[in-house]
Amino acid sequence: MNLAKRVSLLIGILVLAVSLSMGLIALFVASGIVETTAETTLINQAELGADVIQNTVHNQMNILQELANRSRVQSMVWANQVEGLKNDIARTGFLEMGVVTPGGNVHYILDDSTGNLADRDYVQEALAGRQAVSDVIISRLTNKPVIMDAGPIPQGNRVAAALIARKDVSTFSDITATVKMGTTGYSYIVNSSGVIIAHPDGDLVQRQFNPMEESKADPSLESLAGDLFSTMDATTAAINQIVSNITGVKEKTITQAASVTETSATMEETKGHTERLNNSIESQSAAVVESSSAIEEMVANIKSVADILNKNSESMEE
Repeated sequence: MNLAKRVSLLIGILVLAVSLSMGLIALFVASGIVETTAETTLINQAELGADVIQNTVHNQMNILQELANRSRVQSMVWANQVEGLKNDIARTGFLEMGVVTPGGNVHYILDDSTGNLADRDYVQEALAGRQAVSDVIISRLTNKPVIMDAGPIPQGNRVAAALIARKDVSTFSDITATVKMGTTGYSYIVNSSGVIIAHPDGDLVQRQFNPMEESKADPSLESLAGDLFSTMDATTAAINQIVSNITGVKEKTITQAASVTETSATMEETKGHTERLNNSIESQSAAVVESSSAIEEMVANIKSVADILNKNSESMEE
């Protein structure tokens, strides 16, 4: 092989090595961009989801308090309370409402049933003058998982009773269904005990599935429990934000006199959070496009090297 051919071959090998190196670097950088963007988007979506849940709970509590502040409800005359509330239950999206006396005895509006809820945390909070929302609990009346809102019924400077409202357990799942990652990703909520309270699989919520507890009896679930809480550890800030916004509502004192203006302003804030979520998704899509461009450039470089090698091979044959 003469010198010219050797030089051509060495140049071709050098160009190939440089092109491959550039392609690998481009691929590495693009992968890093996609991974970083995905992680940032996940955290942002979790935080936005927490904001949406908090605002939704706040809106519902404002509505309940407005009902509790009505003169008919404050009269503590049962017939007046039924007349003043029965037409608003379905309209406001609740399943049922009830009035709880200071002794914890509850009288429900629609089905006229009674019971005692003195040991329920949300009832105790409301009777102490604070608005509260329960975790997902099993209703003693329906024996099904529900979420309960509660607010004080004021009479002058004292709390005469508490107004409670039952919500469908799918309330939080309906919200998390709007917080997605790509086409196959989904979001869920677990409470501080590890119980799933919102999930695309409604059966997990209905039976209050707790992977950590279930795995003690069924070793086959250990992997699922590990994956769940590994994910929680990887996104601690976001998950804690969701949990604290759900459970923290119990401890948060909210102004009792809620106005329609305040509710409207909160709805506008929720709209703003949704727009931020859309912008975050668009940012992710842009990053993916950028990564695709880098990979296309790598492919073009490799094709160029192949063309050079073909020309060198033809030259050597001549």
